[in-house]
Amino acid sequence: MGACDGGSNPPRPKRDKMVETTKAKEIEDFVRSRISDEFVDKHILLVVKEAKWLCGFYPEADKEVVETAALLHDVGQTWVGKPPHKTNESNEKHHIVGRKIAETFLPTIGFPAEKIPNVLHCIESHRTRRPPEPETIEAKIVASADNLAHFTGVEFLRENLGEERVLAKLERDLSSKFLLPEALAKAEKEYKKLKKLFQV
Repeated sequence: MGACDGGSNPPRPKRDKMVETTKAKEIEDFVRSRISDEFVDKHILLVVKEAKWLCGFYPEADKEVVETAALLHDVGQTWVGKPPHKTNESNEKHHIVGRKIAETFLPTIGFPAEKIPNVLHCIESHRTRRPPEPETIEAKIVASADNLAHFTGVEFLRENLGEERVLAKLERDLSSKFLLPEALAKAEKEYKKLKKLFQV
């Protein structure tokens, strides 16, 4: 689905630059049909960006699997859903729900069948404090990118959770044993900045 971007902290791409192939655009459009545009723009696309950044350290990773799973990782969320998929409560099993949604959706766009199981594993294992654990390098990249996006896209969390709850969440994210070392180093650096910003 296109080469992963190396380097650190590139400027946030515009939507048409983030989506590199027709399939990725179809996937993003599908996610937008279920999830609020604000959540897609402020979290999901940031996870895609961080996942691509991490791919630069792991050239053996399947970039198509990583991009696809990053786009779909929160498709099972309902508190940020669009009608009729919206509820007012957090969906604690959104990783399981999302896996089922992706399993039904991906064959309809002709996604390579042999890659679907790895995409599904990435989705169901991206919540590192809930089973199953991420086992493939692609799953570890997506889980790490999701955690990292909480740090680099903290304003969205701050707006929705408030400063005290955000910092508690970020501390939990830092303690994840599945964070890749490059993601952990970047997250720790961002966390130090945020503590100063929040004057903690």
